[in-house]
Amino acid sequence: MGRLTPREQETFLLLAEGLSNEAMAQRLHVSERTVRAHVSAVMGKLELGSRLTACLASYTFLTERRSDAHPSELDKSRS
Repeated sequence: MGRLTPREQETFLLLAEGLSNEAMAQRLHVSERTVRAHVSAVMGKLELGSRLTACLASYTFLTERRSDAHPSELDKSRS
């Protein structure tokens, strides 16, 4: 994820939730057009061929990150 800007990283992580562009725009307080640009940039930089592939990659990333976390770190993230 190091190749992504901070906003692209946020967008990438929101893809795991299966949110629409409109829902992501509301969450990020930006326009849908901006979200489309971020999604496109993420897909290009990570060489992902479709939005579904991007969603699956994001979900996999989050799942692996959570499984690597120490249980005390997971407790902090739930607060």
